[in-house]
Amino acid sequence: MHHNSRFIVFLRAFCTRAMSRYLTESRIPILVLGPIVLVGFSYWISIARPRQVVAASANAERVVPGVAGDDGRTQLHAQCNAAAQTLATRLDSRFVVVARTPYVLAGNMTPEALDKHYTSTIVPTAHALANSYFDQETSEPIVIVLFASESSYREVSQELDNRNDASYYGYYLRPQRRIMLNIATGNGTLAHELTHALAHVDFPTMPEWFDEGLASLHEESEFSDDGLRLTGQSNWRIDHLRSAIQRDRLRPLESLIAGTGIRSGHESTDYAHARYFCLFLQERQLLSHFYRKLRMASTGDTSADDVLRKLFGVVSVAQIDAEFRAWVAALTRRRTQAE
Repeated sequence: MHHNSRFIVFLRAFCTRAMSRYLTESRIPILVLGPIVLVGFSYWISIARPRQVVAASANAERVVPGVAGDDGRTQLHAQCNAAAQTLATRLDSRFVVVARTPYVLAGNMTPEALDKHYTSTIVPTAHALANSYFDQETSEPIVIVLFASESSYREVSQELDNRNDASYYGYYLRPQRRIMLNIATGNGTLAHELTHALAHVDFPTMPEWFDEGLASLHEESEFSDDGLRLTGQSNWRIDHLRSAIQRDRLRPLESLIAGTGIRSGHESTDYAHARYFCLFLQERQLLSHFYRKLRMASTGDTSADDVLRKLFGVVSVAQIDAEFRAWVAALTRRRTQAE
């Protein structure tokens, strides 16, 4: 703005000197050049600044702020509104941005469609997960960006995060607390990534195998009749698990739970292994207990191995592994017969 003011002063002075000179030398140049200069100057004044106002106005219309309630989370409401404004500057005009504390939602869809994902999937899923696992509420905004197509998902993932190899489904960026999601793949993907985001608030040191197992469990799940619980169901990952067992490539359970994370080059097998072990625990009504006991044990020297042995009342995890493999074999037979 200061540069504009100096330019205006310079232009006025220039025009004044030019007009004085030509008044003394010739009236013809004035008649020819004067109107051109005045019209150009007027056009510049009228165009330059209104463009900034229109851009700001359009940006404001794309952002729907949240309203602070009486729940004592006024600061979090303010953070969500600020994060929504910031996010809107990083996304183009195709996206609407909505603050819904503790979430900031964005999507290249109508506000009504975005709100439907919030009310029908995000809120009930978060509520059900809190009932079964999570006790700690987030104190910072969780950003969820939904894309209506794979092409827009990949385009913006490259622009925002420089990710050329983004999964077809979506991903969660822990430092930014941001979910990027191709919603065309279904709400199961949203439940998967939301589990990651909420688990990292409640259990920051959660082992990667369990983090991925629990999240992938909810990518195929059903609500209980009262809507208070989510129950994982069998899904396509059983094929990876079945193949690994048939080829004698499934590592012992003790190795999975003691490992540092999902192995590079073995992702499909390890994801399936972790997911179906979570499903195995769920069917025995031990999954919630395992989660909470492991979270508590993470502050001390107790390992996942110790927690599992105590839950099952056995001496060795190998005994649990044998029971798990027998369960998988029966599950595989049922699935094969259904096919």
